Amino acid sequence: MLDYVSLVVVLIILLVAFTIFIVKRPKLKTPAQIVLAIAIVLLAYFVYESIMKPVRFNKEVAARRIVVIEKLEHIREAQIAFKEVHGLYANTFDTLAIFIESGKLPLVKKTSTLPDSLSELPEFKQIELGYLKFDTTFVSAFDSLYGDVEDFDLEKLSFIPFSEGDEFSLETGEIEKGQVKVAVMRVFAPKQSFLKGLDEDFIERDNVKDLEMGSMMEPSTDGNWE
Repeated sequence: MLDYVSLVVVLIILLVAFTIFIVKRPKLKTPAQIVLAIAIVLLAYFVYESIMKPVRFNKEVAARRIVVIEKLEHIREAQIAFKEVHGLYANTFDTLAIFIESGKLPLVKKTSTLPDSLSELPEFKQIELGYLKFDTTFVSAFDSLYGDVEDFDLEKLSFIPFSEGDEFSLETGEIEKGQVKVAVMRVFAPKQSFLKGLDEDFIERDNVKDLEMGSMMEPSTDGNWE
């Protein structure tokens, strides 16, 4: 199937050929002008579409990426909290959801009664002398992570926005770094999922990227958009 650019080129060629044909046949001038006018309108339309189609696509891609990235950041926050409590990342979204819904996170509160005259005292000395105390309480994981997030839906945490039901790919494990085992994870959203319904030719272009967070090779939780 011809794309808009190809159609414009074909139409221009036909328009030039038709114009030459009319110049050589003056008797056909009036009806030809009507046909020529229609051809010019069509040409203008295809030129406009050839310019605007990728513009509309890029705008929609940018809007969708923002939503998917926000979801990946929510998953990252939950996984980091899960690891702080359990030492490893949750290996399924069900496990992660249970933790978010019913888990507890430690909240350390520091209280100081240090007088100004001893402000230069090292922290370990402040603790020894009783000026600095730490109290640990536990708060709801859900409230701590997403209490300020409007309309947060835990049941949809694993689903890629705009994908009509596709789920994020979740990998977890351990690798050795400096003879020490460290936890790693990777969450992946293929562009074919979150760009579903858009022009497939544009989606397959190299400048349109998948979205992923974390790595199975490095102890990193960075996203490839950062």
